[in-house]
Amino acid sequence: MPAPSNTHPHDYDGEIPDRLPPAIVRQLSRLEPRRALRAIAVEWAAIIGAIALCKALGGGWLYPLTVIFIGARQHALVVLGHDAVHYRLLPNRRLNDWVANLLLWWPCAATNELFRAAHGAHHRYLGTERDGNIALWRLRGPDGRPTREWTYPKTPAQLAAKLLWRGCGLTGAVLVVVGLLRPLRRVGPIYGLVRLLVLGAIGGAFAAADRLDLLFYYWLVPLTTWFIASNYIRLICEHSMVRSDDPLYALTRTTLPSWFDLIFIVPRNISYHYEHHIYPSVPFYNLPALHAAMQRLPGYRAHAHVTRGIRRALAECLRR
Repeated sequence: MPAPSNTHPHDYDGEIPDRLPPAIVRQLSRLEPRRALRAIAVEWAAIIGAIALCKALGGGWLYPLTVIFIGARQHALVVLGHDAVHYRLLPNRRLNDWVANLLLWWPCAATNELFRAAHGAHHRYLGTERDGNIALWRLRGPDGRPTREWTYPKTPAQLAAKLLWRGCGLTGAVLVVVGLLRPLRRVGPIYGLVRLLVLGAIGGAFAAADRLDLLFYYWLVPLTTWFIASNYIRLICEHSMVRSDDPLYALTRTTLPSWFDLIFIVPRNISYHYEHHIYPSVPFYNLPALHAAMQRLPGYRAHAHVTRGIRRALAECLRR
């Protein structure tokens, strides 16, 4: 077995039986800042374009589709922010964090630093009691068993009810408020106040232009509905009902996305999830190439749980 190719602060803290040659991992881990910045610009341009198109056509039937599209683009922003959490956005770590906060995390009522604290532990201690997702998403109750929300398989009606509840707007509104206020306590008052001042200045600019309606209908509504629902769909597919006879491979599923999935549910290659967990040093634009390389590993071919399409991944989480 080749030695580990590099040391990343979020590398898995257990034994990995099947590794790629270090040279391949180093090549795929090379950062290309222009690609990252271009992806950020494309997502923001898509949001602005969707708003302009909906307004030009008078809204109506197009507005619900616009909400879903913008919610998916907000999801794409935090997926790019997820790369920043792993220091994969820009080579300069301070610039990496500030760009991520200002353009990706803060507009979506979250922070790079808080998510890194939980997500780093999720990667390092995946599937153990120290897994950062346990506290972040309340995966288990005091008795150590999965909570009712995260107990699978579910019936189709149970799954639909969960997604409707998460995407109804009320749950999202609570999460937005919590996300705005949490940094005051967890990261520090100065950081939290600076963040609130920046977001307040943006809101003030919309108010001064008498366009708070744009902020509400084309940012907050998508953020509290489809953004939340698509995130939960992704989370379900990543770690629920994964089947493998190898304990490591049984921890997460890789889903090969369709074009529809990429646009509306799992943007920016986030569903290549086993690959990402094993090599968090690889940026989002190289994950398909990483998947192709790992398919040449005998252990991966024999044990990885790979599903084609989000619809099938969700179906695997249903009670038959």
